[in-house]
Amino acid sequence: MKKTMTLCMIFFCAAVLSACTGNADNTNTVNSSGTAVETASEENPEDHFDDAEKTVDNKAPWIQEYEYPSEFSMGDNLKTAVIQLALCYDNFDKDSVCSEEWKEIFVSRFIQNTRSSFDYLDMVSGKNNGQISVDELNYIQYSLTGIELDFSSFAGDGLDRYDAASPLNYGSITGYDYEDTDQGVIVTADFEVGYDGTASAQEREITVELVKNPHSCFDGYSVVSISSKVIMTSCAMQEGSTYVFYGTDMMAEDQGVFPFEFSCSEDDLLYGHFVYVDMTQAPELAEFVKENAGGDFKITFIWNGEEMERIERVMPVDITLDDKEWLRK
Repeated sequence: MKKTMTLCMIFFCAAVLSACTGNADNTNTVNSSGTAVETASEENPEDHFDDAEKTVDNKAPWIQEYEYPSEFSMGDNLKTAVIQLALCYDNFDKDSVCSEEWKEIFVSRFIQNTRSSFDYLDMVSGKNNGQISVDELNYIQYSLTGIELDFSSFAGDGLDRYDAASPLNYGSITGYDYEDTDQGVIVTADFEVGYDGTASAQEREITVELVKNPHSCFDGYSVVSISSKVIMTSCAMQEGSTYVFYGTDMMAEDQGVFPFEFSCSEDDLLYGHFVYVDMTQAPELAEFVKENAGGDFKITFIWNGEEMERIERVMPVDITLDDKEWLRK
């Protein structure tokens, strides 16, 4: 499972990018019950965020530099960072951070997420009645990626972390190997993914490039990249069989293809957060959806045998309004 990979860490300082490359030189194995990384003050985690003499380019004067233990271990804050990114991306890197949708994904997964949190977010929101300022958003995002971004135009005066939602998927790291590098660590982890509304589960192997960032609130590391591959899915589809899922029309039809936000299914298959329903060959179904735009639907389809890690695109044989009967089961 060990790999030697090039680490790239981007810092925006006067619009200059710098790349860091490290070579693996030490390998260790840790299971999910291993000892967490020591912080500056284990008895009081807030002490790590309370030293006015330490600065990050004068943007976060309250952050004390992280003190690294002699051996790497994934603490809960770092696990949270990796899990949330791996749930959103099969492949994450600097291009993901530079994309148009990144800020929205970051906020929904790391700030306004009822399913996940971390020490720094809890501390700041506890002191400010849930309000997260733009400076704090900038700092948390920098901690996560090592890339400086400005959330002023996105978040205005700040965000309320409790104006939150629960994502449909969830995950856990059940074990990992790691290789020390000159700049950080390469982690290869066993990762389990599940979805609300289905009993299906998926086992993946993820490879995570971490670079040391002494000012990061994620246990002193930033995530440079993540790559993922599926090891096993708990349920396999049968070609020619009929399947049913329920979803909400997102009212974003594009040339006969309608995106639906997945709600649940009548099987144990793994669906994407959004399922794209191709109605180019079924204009009567397309018209029915348009007449009930934004509604909740029951979508029946037949699998054509195409290999896929999760169901994200189907051609329907029937679409009806969702009577919510599945909620009463």
